[in-house]
Amino acid sequence: MINSKIIFKRTFIVFFWVSLIFIFLYFPAVKDFFGMDKSINILVWPDIIDVQVISEFEKQTGIRVNINYYENNEELFAKLDVTKGQGYDLITITDVGVEHLRKKNLLKKLDKTKLKFIDEIDPHFLGHYFDSKNEYSVPYNWDIYGVGINLKYFDKTPEKSWDLIFNPKYKDIKITMLDDAYDVILLSAMYLYGDIESIDKQKLEEIQKLLIQQKSRVEVYDTLRVDYFLKSGICPAVVSQSAYIYRAIKDTKGLAFVLPKEGTFMIIESLVIPEVSKKADLVYEFINFLYNENQIRDLFEKFGYLPTLKKILYSLDLDYIGGLDLLLDPENFKKYFFLKRLISPDEVSQLWINVRSS
Repeated sequence: MINSKIIFKRTFIVFFWVSLIFIFLYFPAVKDFFGMDKSINILVWPDIIDVQVISEFEKQTGIRVNINYYENNEELFAKLDVTKGQGYDLITITDVGVEHLRKKNLLKKLDKTKLKFIDEIDPHFLGHYFDSKNEYSVPYNWDIYGVGINLKYFDKTPEKSWDLIFNPKYKDIKITMLDDAYDVILLSAMYLYGDIESIDKQKLEEIQKLLIQQKSRVEVYDTLRVDYFLKSGICPAVVSQSAYIYRAIKDTKGLAFVLPKEGTFMIIESLVIPEVSKKADLVYEFINFLYNENQIRDLFEKFGYLPTLKKILYSLDLDYIGGLDLLLDPENFKKYFFLKRLISPDEVSQLWINVRSS
């Protein structure tokens, strides 16, 4: 017979871990229950909102902002699928995330009459597939993927093409590649087929071959540290969002951003309010503060994220990307893809295992 002390000990351990998981998932709601009423809980990417902006907002309004971070979409989806958004009042989220949460009825419809800046948003960033009428999301900033290059490692500026990343003729050029398997697969599909909407089993096999062939050139699969690899020269070419490459370019000479001629991916980062939030009025006050022109300009200058407000966007020096005319040129703009979730997680996982273990 099992000793009663052993049973108690095992029960206590199980209870402890279940309680810990519960607190981790519902911590914002628990904190809100015991905290002040005049506060909001936000869930954001690590560098999407400057903590100094939050501090200034708290001083001006007396509204406390409790900030929580997540690292990738999968972490966000897992957390919100369990909590249904309970405990959060505002979330910064990419386009694919808006679609995911909207389909699960986890988002509150926006009262646009309370958004003082809504008419100042550039139409290029409104009305996309993930929220065609922008009923649930308001675009905060945007970004595009491209190639950062260290010019001193090339006799002449390379052709503006994804060939630099995928073509074997550049086998001696070390590169960084994105660390999100899904994004890597879609980027490969775009390069091979000029399309991401119809990726079947045969195409996945060809994508896997391409990535295995490329692997010997990949110094590291990374997203957040590309500025280090680019500036140091460890990798003369890096794949990343323009914001991360901007952070390297702005303080280092001899670097450039290449917008590939074949097309690329665009990200629209939006703000959404969970359906269960009961603090919408406080949230609208915070959102309006975020869209202050000075705040938006500072966000670009510090982190490189491109603004969606027309007045600010059209006033920026974007020569490092080729200029705003190039970015928003109709022929270029229609070649921007979104990182939709079009492949099953199991297929992505198996392909990525095959590539990384090859």
